[in-house]
Amino acid sequence: MRVRMKQGFTLIELLIAMTIFSVFMTMTVGVFIRGLRTQRAIASFIEVNDNASLALEQMVREMRVGGGFSQSSSDEVSFTNGSGEGVSYRQRDGILERGQMDEGGTMIYRQISADNILITRFNVVLFGGALDAQYPARITVALGVGSRNPYLEGITTNVQTTVSSRSSE
Repeated sequence: MRVRMKQGFTLIELLIAMTIFSVFMTMTVGVFIRGLRTQRAIASFIEVNDNASLALEQMVREMRVGGGFSQSSSDEVSFTNGSGEGVSYRQRDGILERGQMDEGGTMIYRQISADNILITRFNVVLFGGALDAQYPARITVALGVGSRNPYLEGITTNVQTTVSSRSSE
């Protein structure tokens, strides 16, 4: 009589199959985690660009109806807004600030850029706008915008816009 053995997997075959499965799962989880980090970084990058665009738009709207533009340096511009108030924009320590004159003649600065934005460059160039000029002032504002997110460290977006003042000053 012949004894029949049951067909099945040996211990070595099971160990090899488990090892291959473990390696495959480790690689898959690594790709998934990298994908999640990339998605978070992209969402943060989009948020930074949106916030920078909002701050730039606020600045440009006020400049469009302003007059009497002057510059103390290439990274600060001062003017009188449409309401007749003295206003100044500058970059300080990676933050975009808007200054407004108080009753005592002192410029009070407040942050207008979001906390997640790092302003790496703020440059303003004025053209025309002098009292005897034939054309109104034209102001070019250039920003270098980065993120305070550690995953986006070293990545900068350059944004530039030019606005012409509606004021005849």
